[in-house]
Amino acid sequence: MTRATRRGAVRVVIVAAAAAVLAVAGVGPATALPAARPAACPAGQLHGSFTDLQGSTGHYHAVLVVRNVGAGPCTLFGYPALQMFDAAGQPLTTSVTPDHFLGRARRVLLRRGARASSALTWVEIPPEPCVTPAHVGVTPPGATTSLTLLWPPQHNLVCGDGAIDATPFLRGVPRF
Repeated sequence: MTRATRRGAVRVVIVAAAAAVLAVAGVGPATALPAARPAACPAGQLHGSFTDLQGSTGHYHAVLVVRNVGAGPCTLFGYPALQMFDAAGQPLTTSVTPDHFLGRARRVLLRRGARASSALTWVEIPPEPCVTPAHVGVTPPGATTSLTLLWPPQHNLVCGDGAIDATPFLRGVPRF
């Protein structure tokens, strides 16, 4: 092998190695741009409901379920913001505390028709200051508007000055 042939072979090896390193690093002309992450779910793209209503000895639990009814996917990351209202539509004292029982917040991708949920717990033990909600406004994380749901009528007291614990939104609807 002549000196020129060896140099040519070494150049081919170096170029191939460099291309392999760039490909592994995700750089190069053949690399596609990463897909854009769907935006946060706006309230108007979600339908909400309560399920799994349970309670005993003054402690109550419900699962807030949201379903994507929009045309495309969206994401939820974090906790729902809640505002309770009385039967006349007046805001009631509402205090939401993050509940880490089911783990930390994770980004939840909601394709059309998919559901996510947040477990809510509260206390109905008077004589603490209690409120009687008729509706609750639910603002998804990252959204600026809310959807309004009927508060479960069989559990119409929220004591502790409207204190509710909420887990982060999780994919699907867990059974408790």
